[in-house]
Amino acid sequence: MLLFTSKNEETPTLVERQLFIYDDLTSEEKIGSIEVEKLPEFENNGKLPQLHINKDTKEMWYEYIEMPKSETELINDKLDNAILELTTLISMGGM
Repeated sequence: MLLFTSKNEETPTLVERQLFIYDDLTSEEKIGSIEVEKLPEFENNGKLPQLHINKDTKEMWYEYIEMPKSETELINDKLDNAILELTTLISMGGM
């Protein structure tokens, strides 16, 4: 498997691409890639795992970030806020 890390200086260890089939790549296309046998297991903790690799040692690890909200969750948040505002207005005698 080939891993390609971020070109961003702030996240140089972040794996941005994983290729499982790469026999047809040229040596130029493989530049900067890191070949590994397998990926480490990640925790199923409700967060989004982001794979990182040390280019020199090939040590791999995951950093976890909060899952982005779905469109439905974002709409529900907006509805909850609107209901809260209306309830506040009504209780203050504004309607």
